[in-house]
Amino acid sequence: MTHTDTSGYKSVLKYYHRRSDPQLFDLIDGLRKYCPSKQVLLVQNFVTDEFLARWFDTELDEVGRRWGYGVSWLMWDRPPPPQTTGRVLTEVQTGHLQVTWNNVVFDVLRVGPDPGYGDRRSWCALSFDGSDDSKGRAFVAHVSRWNDEQNSRGDQGVLVFDRGTWETDKTFAKEVQGAEWEDLVLDATMLKNIRENVDSFFANQELYESLNVTWKRGLLFSGPPGNGKTQTIKLLLKDNAQRRACLYVKSTKGQDGQRGSEDCIAAIFKKARESHPCLLVFEDLDSLIGNNTRTFFLNEVDGFTRNHGILILASTNHPQSIEAAITRPSRFDVVHTFLPPTPELRREYATRWLSKIADTHLFPKFGDNLAKDIAENTEGFSYAYMKELFVGYLLQQAHAGAVTTDPWSLLVKQIDDLKMQIETFKKKEKEKEKEKEKEEEKVPGAGASRDRRRRIFFLSMFYRG
Repeated sequence: MTHTDTSGYKSVLKYYHRRSDPQLFDLIDGLRKYCPSKQVLLVQNFVTDEFLARWFDTELDEVGRRWGYGVSWLMWDRPPPPQTTGRVLTEVQTGHLQVTWNNVVFDVLRVGPDPGYGDRRSWCALSFDGSDDSKGRAFVAHVSRWNDEQNSRGDQGVLVFDRGTWETDKTFAKEVQGAEWEDLVLDATMLKNIRENVDSFFANQELYESLNVTWKRGLLFSGPPGNGKTQTIKLLLKDNAQRRACLYVKSTKGQDGQRGSEDCIAAIFKKARESHPCLLVFEDLDSLIGNNTRTFFLNEVDGFTRNHGILILASTNHPQSIEAAITRPSRFDVVHTFLPPTPELRREYATRWLSKIADTHLFPKFGDNLAKDIAENTEGFSYAYMKELFVGYLLQQAHAGAVTTDPWSLLVKQIDDLKMQIETFKKKEKEKEKEKEKEEEKVPGAGASRDRRRRIFFLSMFYRG
């Protein structure tokens, strides 16, 4: 393939140049003028620093020094706990280097990401000798396959979508790998149903196809915050990460900073379709999808482009704020409601914590009834507040430097303080809901929509399996 004369389209290209990204236009235009005898290709998110570290057999923090002429800056890479030693990395916005592959020298020019532009996408322009672009395409395929192999593992198998692109997240990966089912105190029947729903979906592709039904499904985790949704998601990611692609959506903010950018949503589902079978997670769905992109999101979920082999797992702390259109069957087929723990579960949770800290010097011997007393006095506590009860107790003991002879009195004080926090939180939530209703009443037809959401919320609160 050779470049033909496009001078007749110059005015059209200039018009496009004014309306699109001038960086890319100028990059290609300048490169073709500088080396008119070479082939030129433009590729997005292509030559990663991880690939170059392997290619040049060097450490990641040395890769930035390989790039010549351009713009770069130093950044401090803080590792996740328990590691304590950080490192200085060179973030390259623009630069040039050469890579030789299959006896072909490729000049690689990087442009982006722009720190003020709002996303993490970068572009690479390749120039190389050849009668057509086949050598460049082969090189792109080679690097892309290597990137896919790394991304399929992610960091322990999970890829995270954040700031407009897919990337690994070592801190999140560590949290996923550290999760254990034994540490989760939830309704046993509900947990069994959740795990069976996930496992049976991936095991029954042939059944779906024999019924002429698209092999896709949606699960929604609903309920007030602090009751195990996030931990259950991490455990499901851990269970599936080594067997299939796992994709976690952290943010859907696009280049313009708007929540739920259509470009971002399209990129998310494109990756999921390329990675099938896969588990695609939207945590806190109501905060990820805005009013201006809800319809676009629903179209992607419905799969105008086929969502074959995709299990969508979403969660929400505010089911009443999600439109009926999102939670209808065929989009999210099953709703699992995570409610505050029952007295029996609070007692089990307390027993586990007491057993965990009984051997420390910060807790004296306790009687068999202590867990029962705690459960009876913590009505309405979420698991998060139950955890805070024990963590707060231990911190007070540690700060005091002495062990109380009456742990129950101190625990009662902690319980009373947390009850006040819960009441304050509930009051603020009610005030927010009233303000939201006032705003909705100003919009024609909004009241009916709100009533539909309330009915969904009411029904979901009674569904625990």
